Amino acid sequence: GKFAAFADSVEYGLRRYPGAAGRVALLESLRRQHGGDVEKRRQLALAFTLLKPERQPRDGIRDLLEGVPVYASSSKRNRGSVGALLPPLFSPALADYLDADPRALLPRTQRPVLDASGAYEVRGLAPVLAGQADVFGRRGERGVARERRLGLATYAAFSAAGLVGCAATHAVLVPIDVVKTRQQTDDAAASTSLAGAAFAIARDEGWTALFLGWAPTLAGYCYYGLTVYPGYEYFSRLLNRAVAPAAANEFHAAIVLLSGALATLVACVGVCPAEALRIRVVADPRRFGNDGLAAMAARVAAEEGGYGVLYNGLRPLVVRQVIFGMVKFFFFDSLADAIFAAAPALEATAASRLGVSTVAGLIAGSASSLISQPADAVLSRVNARGGSYPVLTAAGDIWADAGPAGFYRGALARCAWSGLVISGQFAIYDVLKSALSVAGPDLALHLDLAL
Repeated sequence: GKFAAFADSVEYGLRRYPGAAGRVALLESLRRQHGGDVEKRRQLALAFTLLKPERQPRDGIRDLLEGVPVYASSSKRNRGSVGALLPPLFSPALADYLDADPRALLPRTQRPVLDASGAYEVRGLAPVLAGQADVFGRRGERGVARERRLGLATYAAFSAAGLVGCAATHAVLVPIDVVKTRQQTDDAAASTSLAGAAFAIARDEGWTALFLGWAPTLAGYCYYGLTVYPGYEYFSRLLNRAVAPAAANEFHAAIVLLSGALATLVACVGVCPAEALRIRVVADPRRFGNDGLAAMAARVAAEEGGYGVLYNGLRPLVVRQVIFGMVKFFFFDSLADAIFAAAPALEATAASRLGVSTVAGLIAGSASSLISQPADAVLSRVNARGGSYPVLTAAGDIWADAGPAGFYRGALARCAWSGLVISGQFAIYDVLKSALSVAGPDLALHLDLAL
């Protein structure tokens, strides 16, 4: 109805007219456009009256009401109508009237009146507004902005941003990944610090040894970035649509966790063989010499009984990656929301949003690493031994060799690696989404009524 249109227009307009001067300027602009129509002036006055008393442009409301007639309940024109039952100075039936049809236009008898404090109010409307977060309610919020429908081009942009983010961060941090893998598969490396293990590798095998397995790392995580980030964007939207709008907030944590798990499952299909090759190369570099990626895969297949062995570590990989992905997205999403809630001004610029992404990503990556570390230790043991080494046997051997601590060999290196990788990924992903015009503000459709 007319009133809903005016209300939505005022709510959206006030975002572009901040402060008391802005509200007055907006009211004057609307009055210049619609001041010649008595009914439109009444509707505008009602819309601005719904603001909190301290935010009302009272002089402007008073000017809008000049010449607006007060319809008496005894008028022959209104006798017997709903409006006749709702006089402007006392309207106990207004809540019931709107409850019957929340979209209904306020009756012509309703107009703002002054209360004891000198502010304007709509008599009888207080019970309707009591349970709402703001004067326009949840319906008004949805009317102001919503996300547009996302097509293949948008998801392709998510994929491109994810691919670049994952490939760049994983390529730069290959040395830390090499040290972590050596600490999990070599008892001598396990007993030294992160820096000590790195210097030992460089001393014995040369600095280039710190970049062993870069080709399968890059291949695997290009696929990971290509699938996991658009997968999360897709599944989170799909699950949000699957529940009632009112329940989406209640189940937000579950939706984030499940979206992360589903996206990661898709990504594991391509990451598993690449990770199998990477671990083998790092654990036994002499075996592969200068082989390229395809030659590495062919050698493993020929020596270990077919290409299927590259998926022997799929179960611990899925456990590791699904746990990692769920915790990563949950921690990042929760931390970023908490930071923006505590300091809303940080949402104002791209630089501040990037800073929040970096901090949240660093913490999310470290937490994800610690929680999924045992599965990573089993995966490294399975692929280092090669062949058909059973997962449960590998876990049992780790326990027999070092007890529970064996599952956390290389944890410091992996925490450092994960924190840097995930913070870098989210930062690059956010920058590229903005560059490709698929960031949150770019996907929003705003209601801007031409009145």
